[in-house]
Amino acid sequence: MNEADIIARFRAHSPHIGDDAAVIGNEVITNDMLIEDVDFTRSIPIELIARKLMAVNLSDLAAMGATPRYPLTSLAVPAGGDAAKPR
Repeated sequence: MNEADIIARFRAHSPHIGDDAAVIGNEVITNDMLIEDVDFTRSIPIELIARKLMAVNLSDLAAMGATPRYPLTSLAVPAGGDAAKPR
């Protein structure tokens, strides 16, 4: 199943979900996740990872024509990993 298939299945249950964000009431919500060793490596400073987290989510809001109010981000590290400690 690819991303378009997943979005189509979600839309069947909630028509306000898009590939960039979801409209919930008067709010537009987005939460793109970055995954270690997929979107970044442990050698990248955490400040740059945080900047990328904000950029990908702000881009989704811009695509929906929304004005950002609060940040919502997700970061995935391997089991037993510590995002604060470089390898």
